[in-house]
Amino acid sequence: MKISLFADVGLRILMVLQRVGDERLTSPELASATGTPQSHVSKVVTQLRHHGWLDVERGRAGGSTLTAAGLSVSVGDVLRALDTRPDVAECRAGDEHECPLLPGCQLRHQLDRAREAFYAVLDEVSVAEVSKQAPSPAASGAFFETIGLRTGTTTPRD
Repeated sequence: MKISLFADVGLRILMVLQRVGDERLTSPELASATGTPQSHVSKVVTQLRHHGWLDVERGRAGGSTLTAAGLSVSVGDVLRALDTRPDVAECRAGDEHECPLLPGCQLRHQLDRAREAFYAVLDEVSVAEVSKQAPSPAASGAFFETIGLRTGTTTPRD
């Protein structure tokens, strides 16, 4: 299964925020840490907040942190919420590119079952669990450096 870019960015944001603990990160910092344009990050942050997984503060001392729900959310729940494509296959019901097999096709139903099985496996793992499986300490240091934090701390660099 391939997840949408939107859902991928959402998972990345949640994982980054898991790794920095209580530190608030701004949209530019999240964009840098996830390798994603800030405009996309802002849209995803809005949805993550809507689902109750982020607390977002505006202003000079603002930024995003995880809520209690964000600390325990499963990867499956995140994907269901953020990957809103209606079909795995592009059957396009109701438009000029509609598949001629669509009326009697059982493939869509089976693909929907496969997607749900995919999510069910990911329901068993939380974002916190996959965030713990960090690369080597040297790579983690590089991660913190990319978002402007000192290695091993969550204090901004001077």
